[in-house]
Parts: sequence; structure tokens; C-alpha cells
Amino acid sequence: MYKTIPHVVGSAVVIGFLLSAIIYISYSDITVTSLKSKAVENASSATLILSDGTTRQFTGPVVDRMTVLEALQAASNAGGFDLIYTMQGNAVKIVSMDNQFAMGDHTWIFFLNDRSLSASRIATTYIHAGDILKAEYK
Repeated sequence: MYKTIPHVVGSAVVIGFLLSAIIYISYSDITVTSLKSKAVENASSATLILSDGTTRQFTGPVVDRMTVLEALQAASNAGGFDLIYTMQGNAVKIVSMDNQFAMGDHTWIFFLNDRSLSASRIATTYIHAGDILKAEYK
């Protein structure tokens, strides 16, 4: 009888461990699925309008306190286009985006939800789920 008690305790420990692992795996799957769903729900879109009228459309998740500049960087990484800029303090100056250089009379003009947005403010302006960002090369 004394020999069976350690076996019972050992079996209970193993069963408890297995149940914990199953619960953890189930919870992890639910969490990952929930995060994926929220990423789709928290999407925003960006459109680049190039000098020849060609447009490039991007849609991606928006995270809390994401700036317009960060959204452009994410679109640049996903879309494989260049985004070159300089900063003085919080003010941004776009040098080139998708090989369209801001020089001479040419520049990038930004709109957030159809409202004009100065390029210098894209690092301090937050983007939210459902927002529509448009960058037009003129």
C-alpha cells in the first residue's frame, strides 16, 4: 500500500501538467485568433498617386498611437517602395517616395480623410482604424 501512494501522486502530477498544457495551448490559439481578427478590424488604407496618375493602394493594421509617418513606413516595407525623408525635430521633409523626388516644383501632398495634411506634420499626426491616407505627387 505504501508503494502505490507515490505512483498515485506521480500520476496526478503528470495529469495536472498535461491538463495545464492543453489549457495553455487552447488559450494561445484563441488569443492569436483574436489578435488576427482585431488587426483586420483595425485597418487603415493608404493610396499613393504618382505623377503619371498611376495609383498604388495599401491596407494594413493600425496600432495604438501610430503616426502617419509610421503608416507610410509600413506601406513602404510591405509594398517594396522607397521612402526617404529627413527630420528636423518632429518636422518631416519627404525627399523621395516610390522614386518620385520632391525637388523643384514637385512635392508630395498629403491628405488624411480628405483633409490636407502638411508633410512636416506626418510624424506627429496619429492615424486611426478606418482612416484614409492619400499621398499625391504634384
